[in-house]
Amino acid sequence: MAARLLDVPEVDARLPEIITAYRAMYAMAADEGYGYSLELIGYSRRDGFRLAAAFDDDDDRVLGFGLGFTGLAGQIWTDSLAAAMDPGVSNEWLGGHFEFAQFGVVPDMRRRGVATDVYEVLFADLPHDRGILTVIETNVPARTFYEAHGWTTVHRDFYSPSGLGPYRVMGKQLHGAAV
Repeated sequence: MAARLLDVPEVDARLPEIITAYRAMYAMAADEGYGYSLELIGYSRRDGFRLAAAFDDDDDRVLGFGLGFTGLAGQIWTDSLAAAMDPGVSNEWLGGHFEFAQFGVVPDMRRRGVATDVYEVLFADLPHDRGILTVIETNVPARTFYEAHGWTTVHRDFYSPSGLGPYRVMGKQLHGAAV
């Protein structure tokens, strides 16, 4: 198994494989998850976009991936977070941050180091000075992973614009320079 960054042309070329992994990560049926391809294409056109993926050594299938981009005012998620957070917290964490937007591993490869490998590749040499992620409050394994990697809670009980949640908003000081 090897994890590496993919550039936008490779993300576009491997989109069906990434969608297959996405469906597996979230236990979706074969006919679900197609809307995510449009979302992923949109993400890949944002400033600071990065996608790291792990591939099986034998059949080159996508075992897991993580992605993010520069979070800016005017993006629906950043704006929704800003509206929900205390202004002081929002000013400290949002705007020019790395938005850690998606992360997961296919079920048969969990607890084998895939997530850590993808995470380390994704976050290596980021130019951002801070990162933000949201995680469903009840997803204890994900929260535990993030906490083990230095993420702390900056806001609780966030609901998405579509009403999903509650999410926990977590932040981390990164080692890059501010963007």
